[in-house]
Amino acid sequence: MLRATNLVGVRFTRGGRVHYFENAGLDLEVNDEVLVETETGPTTAHVVIAPKQLLFSNVNGTLKRVLNKV
Repeated sequence: MLRATNLVGVRFTRGGRVHYFENAGLDLEVNDEVLVETETGPTTAHVVIAPKQLLFSNVNGTLKRVLNKV
């Protein structure tokens, strides 16, 4: 049986690339605005793939995390 992952997919701009972040235990849904940790500091983004929508992930390496909902 597959379990949902703790990853969330976000976009920084409408129609932009989807970036994956570690969900820090927040109850996130599609269209939520979140604050995420990036190389240049905290940045806002919109959730386009909720954690419960991802059943499997082959994302490797350490991911930055969602800091909180905005």
